[in-house]
Amino acid sequence: MVTLNLEVAAKRLELLHEMVPTVTIIALLVNPTTTPLAEIMTRDLHAAARTLGLRLHVLHASSEREIDTAFATLVQLRAGALVIGTDALFNSRSEQLAALTVRHAVPAIYQYREFVSAGGLMSYGTTVVDTYRAVGALVADPVGAGIVNSLARPDENATGFMLYEYSLSGKWLELLKQIAPRVTRAAVIREQANAAGIAQFGATRSRAASRPSHALRMVALS
Repeated sequence: MVTLNLEVAAKRLELLHEMVPTVTIIALLVNPTTTPLAEIMTRDLHAAARTLGLRLHVLHASSEREIDTAFATLVQLRAGALVIGTDALFNSRSEQLAALTVRHAVPAIYQYREFVSAGGLMSYGTTVVDTYRAVGALVADPVGAGIVNSLARPDENATGFMLYEYSLSGKWLELLKQIAPRVTRAAVIREQANAAGIAQFGATRSRAASRPSHALRMVALS
C-alpha cells in the first residue's frame, strides 16, 4: 500500500480552498517531532499557499493537550480553515480533532476517512484500516489451502482477492503519474529468484519505455 502523504498534501490544501474560496487565512497542523515529514509538508504547503494567494500559519502539536492549545491559537490567528498534517498521533486522535473543528466551526481536511466518520468536514486519502491491512500469500487454490472456506463466503479469513495482470502495468504507471506528476524515477520491489517478479518488472519497464509521456525510469529492488 502506497499512501503518498507528502505528494498529495498540496492537493488537500487546494481542495479545502475550493470548498471555502472566501477564506484567505489557513492553518496547517503538524507534529514537530515527526521529522522530516513535518518539515517537508510545511515547506510544500507554504509553496502551495503562495500559489493560491493564501496566508498559511503553521501550528504544532505533539500531544493531546497540545492539540487543544493549537486550536486555541488557530482561533486567535483568525484562520478560516485547517489542513491537518498526516501523523500517527493525529490518526489516533481523529475524534478529538473532529470535535474541535466542529466546536470552533473550522472547515478542515485530513488524509483518512476516519476523520470524516468522526464528524470532520472532508478527507483526501484512504482509510487507516486499508493502509495497514494485512497482505495474504499467493496461492493457486485458496480453498484447498484452507485460507478461505469458500470463494463465495470467505468469512473472516479473507476480505478480498486481487488478480495481478502484467498487461495492467501501463495503467499503474498512468495512475502514478497522475497522482505524482513530478516523479521521474520509480522502483519496483521484486523477489530476485521469483520468475513472476522478474516477468512483472520486465513488463512494467517495457510499458514505461513505450509511453514517453510517462517519462519514468524504472529501477528494480530485489
